[in-house]
Amino acid sequence: MHSLNDQKIVKQFALGNKGYAVNAIFNDTTMRELLVDKLVSTIDNELESMCSIKRPSILRTVTSEKLETLHIDDINRELTERAPVFHKLLSTVTTARSTRRKAILLQVESPSILKTVSPATIILKAREPALNAWAMKNAIAIQHGGCSTLVSLTFLTCIFTFSMCLLLLTQGLVRLCKQYVCSHPYQVTKVKDILGINHDKAALDLKHQTEKNIIQSEILADVTRCNSNTTINKEAIEESWTQETSGAEAMVTNEVNPLREIKEKYTEEDYNCCLQSVLSRCINSNGIVSDDLLSKLKDELSRGKKNMFSIVGDNVDLLLKARMMSLERQNRDIHWFHIFLLLDEVSGEDLSTDTPNLREVPLSAFLPDEDMSREVMQHFTVLWARVLVTWMPNFQCLKNCLVQHIPHKYQDIMAKKSIVIGGDLLFKNENLTEDIIDILKHVQDKYVPSSALITDGIEVKTILQKVFFGGDQLTEERSRNAQRSQMDGNSLYECLLGVEPKNEDWHAFRIAFEKVIKILRKPESGGEVGTIFSLANITNNSNAKKDALNDYRFVKEPFNLYIDVYIVAATLAYLNVNSMDEVTVPEHIQNGSELTKRIWLHTLVRGALRKTVPLENELKVVGDKVVQRETFKCRYVDCDHAPFVYAKARDNHERKKHPSLHVEELESISDGKPKTDHIFNYGSVAITLGLMLRNADDSIKEGDGLRTVMMWKTFMFFFKSQGNTKYALAALHLQALINGLLSPFDAERLIWNRSVNRVGGSGKRVACDFHLENLNLMLKTALKHLGPRLNEKTASREAKSLHIQKELINSFNEDLKMYKPKGYHKKVKSENDFTVCLKEVHTKCKMFNITPGREFKSFPGFSQNIYKGLEAKNLKKWMKEWKSKWSNTQDRAKTLK
Repeated sequence: MHSLNDQKIVKQFALGNKGYAVNAIFNDTTMRELLVDKLVSTIDNELESMCSIKRPSILRTVTSEKLETLHIDDINRELTERAPVFHKLLSTVTTARSTRRKAILLQVESPSILKTVSPATIILKAREPALNAWAMKNAIAIQHGGCSTLVSLTFLTCIFTFSMCLLLLTQGLVRLCKQYVCSHPYQVTKVKDILGINHDKAALDLKHQTEKNIIQSEILADVTRCNSNTTINKEAIEESWTQETSGAEAMVTNEVNPLREIKEKYTEEDYNCCLQSVLSRCINSNGIVSDDLLSKLKDELSRGKKNMFSIVGDNVDLLLKARMMSLERQNRDIHWFHIFLLLDEVSGEDLSTDTPNLREVPLSAFLPDEDMSREVMQHFTVLWARVLVTWMPNFQCLKNCLVQHIPHKYQDIMAKKSIVIGGDLLFKNENLTEDIIDILKHVQDKYVPSSALITDGIEVKTILQKVFFGGDQLTEERSRNAQRSQMDGNSLYECLLGVEPKNEDWHAFRIAFEKVIKILRKPESGGEVGTIFSLANITNNSNAKKDALNDYRFVKEPFNLYIDVYIVAATLAYLNVNSMDEVTVPEHIQNGSELTKRIWLHTLVRGALRKTVPLENELKVVGDKVVQRETFKCRYVDCDHAPFVYAKARDNHERKKHPSLHVEELESISDGKPKTDHIFNYGSVAITLGLMLRNADDSIKEGDGLRTVMMWKTFMFFFKSQGNTKYALAALHLQALINGLLSPFDAERLIWNRSVNRVGGSGKRVACDFHLENLNLMLKTALKHLGPRLNEKTASREAKSLHIQKELINSFNEDLKMYKPKGYHKKVKSENDFTVCLKEVHTKCKMFNITPGREFKSFPGFSQNIYKGLEAKNLKKWMKEWKSKWSNTQDRAKTLK
């Protein structure tokens, strides 16, 4: 007899009510156990499949490529396909019923992916230790962060309690490994070794490909020349690969085989590899080398992409203090050198590779011309317009007509994410001459494309393509000094001239910012309304008073706010209004097109700009004085005498020919200090220098290398006038490189490959040396976490795997939905500060309402000329001297091979 429950089961199945039937089955203890056993068996089979080697899971492979591209969605997809029952069980266990119902109701994916995947990976690792890819990412992230609470509290609290997360602080990785959350530290060390094996493979592959392409082009030229004299056939090619013959036989062979002469120039490896590649594509159906095919191959090689990479390096300084000092245990003051490589985004492949002669380049090429001055003022117009629309309430209707990204010819390329390649950590101190020479040798030997040519039976290494080596001014200066110390070498390779040192931008503009703050900020000016220090007092902003170099980012933010205040105040003074509310946009402009709005806005800005910023004229005056000899015109109004070469000769002329000119008037004119508004000058200089710095920063963000070079040229005179000769020289040398020391091909690379786009998108770029500063900060953190285990081997492991670790952590944070806060201040606070500062500058000080005779006591006789103190005669002499020195070095380099 069947029980009533059995009858109920059969009845529900017969009626098609499977749900009720299953409920009835579960009410039967025996059948429930059977179903549970079946469920367990199904899950067991699914997990066995996941652990199978024949069809390996994505959690099994631990390589740099797999780890970098492994995301939580990939694991979830695999679990859904290969272990659906196991996945559904975990999803149900880890997600509240109300959450699941809501997801079904809204027909969206359940938000419990992380809650499902994390325990699944722990279970799979416990079952099969080889399935540890996700655990390895956990371990690397935790170890990289020094077992920080950021990682533990955001990730691990979804599995464990807060108290258990604190286990990370002491032997955290080992204890978590015992719980199958992450991998053991020893395994992490082994994986880091694997990650760092091919850390710069992409650069080395590119170097070898460049060597092959250039050698092929040189061999092609030799083959073309030989083929024009004697036709090359298959027999000659096959004979050139045989061993050298001797005596009379060799003489006969050389007469009939022109390839012998070519073979003697190259090493066996280059000859066999590259010549075979060239000839295989140039032999026609008759078995001879065709001139048409040679010409076609030449065009093909010339059109080939000439992409290279640049190298950026900086010192890594680390002071490790011993907790208990002894003779054996002392503080360690570490000075190492870290580099990374950046793939060129602009190659200049269509430009010539012939280097011009610097001696033939006129001095005017180093100076700003009218076109450049006009273009800089156009950039200032765009930046000024952005400020007005940001702060003036009635200008909000013009927001859509703003130029958000100043266009340039490579803007589409610069909007893409850059390809950054991890470099080496060299255990050398760049401050020591012998160490910087070793650094350059390492860079040249490993990364500079070169080949060996046979000359008079001697193998000589030759440079095929220069590689740029960027850094701060000290790194660039030491590198060039190291090259000068090697100039007694017999080849370019021995003189280390395969490396072309260059100055990076962030350090230079940071030094410029320090000089600007030194000009505009004085503690004693705190009581003078309108000065930067007084604005810092009014807004109670202690950051604005910090050291401009060491606390750069803290000082820069309030400085930018104060420059915005000056710009708006200058605009209100130009329009002769008392407040921003009085400035309105005409109705027909509001209803007009974007172009109409932009023309109206830029016309307004240009008027205020011309009144306030005299930079265009100052650049022209400096350039004219350097190119043309400075002359002194008679100051008597109706005198037609030709200008004098010397000021003293003019003074003698005035005393003899114009005795009616009163002595007091003459002294007033001679002093060159007519009554002026020095408070207005202060505001004018603040806006001018602020816009120069802002334009430099904006050019780096947009990847506009040509604009960055313009700002270098503009700041060259500023550095020189402020006594910062080293950075003035760096700016001058940049112009020399672009105009005469480099080929147009290399100059194009130097101009445009100056920044890194780390995330992709327009306006997202940073300077290369700033990116290296961030990498060095990460590296220092990792080195400190090594503690007593820090040595050259462990440091090298961390450095080589640093780039991959950085990418792993970025992808890890994306999976965990961990995003860094933007760090912007609340707009309300900024608006309050802006309103208070504007009232001080425009209403109380009336800074931009010109009133002759005013001045700040802290800034007596403040000049509007930002290049004040720059003597044209000395500037010209300085430029000529260095141009001559660099020309001599270039002449010496041309005599080398």
